[in-house]
Amino acid sequence: MTVSKSNDGTISDDGASADNCTNAVLPVLRSSFILLNVQSMNPSASSSVRWKVHDIKSFIETEANKNHVIPFLAFTETWLKSYMLDAQLHIPHYVVSRSDRGVRVGGGVLLYSHESIPLTDSFTHDDGTCEAVFCRFDTLKMCVIVVYRPPSAPKASFSNIINFMKTKINDVNDDSYEICILGDFNFPHINWETSIIESGGSTEAHQSADELLSFMSDKLLNQFVFTPTRNNNILDLFITNNQFLVTNVAAQPSDLSDHSMLDIMISTNPTTGININKASSFDEKDFRSLDFHRANFSDINSKLEEIDWQSLRSSCSFEEFPELFTSTLLQICQSLVPRKRAGTGKPKVLNGLRRKKNRLSARLNALKECNGNPDHIQNVQNQLALIFYEIKEAINLSLDLREKNAVQKIKCNPKTFYSYAKSFSSIKSTISMLFNQQDDIVTDPKDMADALQDQFSSVYSDPDCPDIVPPDFSSDISKAMTPEDFEISSDDILAAISDLKSDSAAGPDGIPVILLKNCSESFKCSPIKLLWKESFESGTVPKFYKDCKVFFLHVPQAHSQICGF
Repeated sequence: MTVSKSNDGTISDDGASADNCTNAVLPVLRSSFILLNVQSMNPSASSSVRWKVHDIKSFIETEANKNHVIPFLAFTETWLKSYMLDAQLHIPHYVVSRSDRGVRVGGGVLLYSHESIPLTDSFTHDDGTCEAVFCRFDTLKMCVIVVYRPPSAPKASFSNIINFMKTKINDVNDDSYEICILGDFNFPHINWETSIIESGGSTEAHQSADELLSFMSDKLLNQFVFTPTRNNNILDLFITNNQFLVTNVAAQPSDLSDHSMLDIMISTNPTTGININKASSFDEKDFRSLDFHRANFSDINSKLEEIDWQSLRSSCSFEEFPELFTSTLLQICQSLVPRKRAGTGKPKVLNGLRRKKNRLSARLNALKECNGNPDHIQNVQNQLALIFYEIKEAINLSLDLREKNAVQKIKCNPKTFYSYAKSFSSIKSTISMLFNQQDDIVTDPKDMADALQDQFSSVYSDPDCPDIVPPDFSSDISKAMTPEDFEISSDDILAAISDLKSDSAAGPDGIPVILLKNCSESFKCSPIKLLWKESFESGTVPKFYKDCKVFFLHVPQAHSQICGF
C-alpha cells in the first residue's frame, strides 16, 4: 500500500487526498474463510438442526450487506450421509464439496466454495473415523483441505489423513500453489505459540500431534489460530504455506454450535477474478515509464544544451522553478527515450506453438464428433502430444534463459536478486483491511489512509502551522562563515553526481540516477546550480522537494493492526 504526504500534513492513499476523496473511491470488500464445527447440519433431522443450512444462508446475506465477501465456508461434524443430496444443502452462488462418514454416526466435512471460483477437482477421504475433502482451484492456484479428527481418533486413522494430504499435494506438483488446511483437529495440548506438545491426553493423541507438526515442517506450513475455539482450547485450526495470506483471525460465539465460529480474514478477494500476476502498468507522466537502458544519451545531452535555463528560471518564481525544470526534462526524455514494455507473462516463442495446438485441438474435436477415421484421429493425437512436448521444452528453455540473464544482472548489481526473487511471488497486495483506534474494521482506502495519518501524525509536521517554533541554532562560532564558503561550483555538482551509485533510488522529483550520471555535463552549470545557489541565498527549500511517498511496512504478526506498522 502506498500513501503520500503533502505539505499540509495530509497522508492519502495512492495519491488520493484523505480529506477530499469521500466519493472518489468505492469501498474495498474484505474477504474471509469461515470455519465452524457445526455439530450436525442434517436437513432431514426432526430437530432444529434441519434449519442450520437456512441459518448459514442468512449469515452469508447479512455479511454481504456489510461488504464482507466469503469465498469459502468450511464445516466439520456435518453428520451427513451419502443418501442426502447436495440439493438439500444448496446455498445460492456456492458449490458443495463434502466427505461424509459412511459407517458410524457423526463426523463428516463440507466446503462451500463461491461459484465465481471454478472447482478444478475434488477428492474425499473417509476411514470411518477421520474425514477430509481436498479441493483444487487452478484459477487461484490454491488447494483447500477440510479435515475432521475426533478426540479419540487412533494414530493409524490420523496417519491416513496425513498421507492423503501428502499424496494430493504432491500430485499438484506445483510449488506456487497456496495450500490452505482448516478443520477441527482436536489437539488441545499443542501450544501453538511455541509448537510444543504439552502434557495431558493419550499417547496416541501425542503421536498424532507430533505427526501433524512434522507434516507442517516438511511442507513449510504455519498455523494462524491462537484464540480458543471451544472453552479454553484451540481445537479448530487454519494452516497455510502463505504467511501473508491471513490478516486477522476472529473467534465469535455461534448459535449453531458450542464451538466458536472462526472468521479468517485474508489479504485478497478471490471472488473478484482479478489476475494477481497481471503485467505492471506504468504512469505515462513518470520517468519510471521510460527505459533509460535503451536511451541515446547523446541526443538527450544535445537537446538539454539547447535550453536557456536562465530564461526559463526568469519566467517563474523560485517555488515554481523545480516543477518547471522537472517537467521540461521529462518532456525531453519522453520524446527521445523508448518506453518500457510491460511483459505479457507468456514467452513470445510459445505463441506459434499455442496457435498450432489450438488448431490441432479443434481438428481433433471435429473428428471425434463426426466419428472420423480412427487412423486419422490417432495421427492428430500424436501431433498434439508432440506439440505439448515442444511447449514444455520451450517453457523450460525460456526459464533457463531468464535465470541466466538474472545471474548476469546480479553480478553487476546484487540488488537485482531481490526484484528477481519477488517476481515469483503471488502476493501483490499487502494491506486489504485495518483495525482503527476504535477496533473497527476499515477497508475503504480513504479511511485506511486517515487511520494511518492519525496513528503517525506525531512524526510529521505542517510547515505552515503557526505554532511551529523555529529551531535555535545559536552557539559559539570561532570563525564566522562567509558567502564564499557556501559557493557551489560546477565541479562540486559533478563530484556529487559521480558519487551517486548507479542503483540508487530517485529523489522526490523522480529523476533517475542513470539520467543524472549520463547527462552530468549538461547539468553542471544549470539548472541544478541555479537551484542550489538560490536556495542557499534565500534559506528556503521549494515545497516541490518536500512532497514524498510514505511506504508503510508491517510485521508479519500484526498485518491488520495499525500499531504493527
